[in-house]
Amino acid sequence: MRTMIVNVFEVLVAVFVVVGVIGVVVSGIAMMSNPYGGGGAAGLLYMVGGLVSIVMAAGVIYVLLDIRDNTKRTAAAVETLARNTAG
Repeated sequence: MRTMIVNVFEVLVAVFVVVGVIGVVVSGIAMMSNPYGGGGAAGLLYMVGGLVSIVMAAGVIYVLLDIRDNTKRTAAAVETLARNTAG
């Protein structure tokens, strides 16, 4: 059950990254085309900042998931080692 929840969470993160990138690009283009939105430079800066923040947030989430997987594997290895040395 836990594995299924983690797998669903990984898929959700990927979906949110794609939706976020699309949203940032569309918003940046809208900001560029609107003369009261700051113009081309503001739209470009918005897109760069948004994409960097999405990549950083997704990276942190993926690192946390990898830490969970590595901790699980380490616990299994220590348990196997303890069983082999005890008997």
